[in-house]
Amino acid sequence: MLWLVIAIALGMVVGLICRPSSTTLLWLDRSLVVSLVVMLFGLGLQVGSNPKLSQALDKHVFSVLALVFAVGFGSLAWGWWLGKGERKACPQ
Repeated sequence: MLWLVIAIALGMVVGLICRPSSTTLLWLDRSLVVSLVVMLFGLGLQVGSNPKLSQALDKHVFSVLALVFAVGFGSLAWGWWLGKGERKACPQ
């Protein structure tokens, strides 16, 4: 877990020093989205192929769905709130 914190801190330092161009940041943003989708797909494959987890999901399907929708709604609400504040701070 410590290596994750070190990697994020190192990325922040390099970003502050180098100040990548907007084209580089756009490419990086798109590649990060693709890699996150691939990792989530792989996680789904692991969960789906594990019989113990599949049985546990069958028993608790409603609580799992409630958790998924609550996390999704919370993420959307948080993103909307952050975007709303960003527009106020930078009028166009």
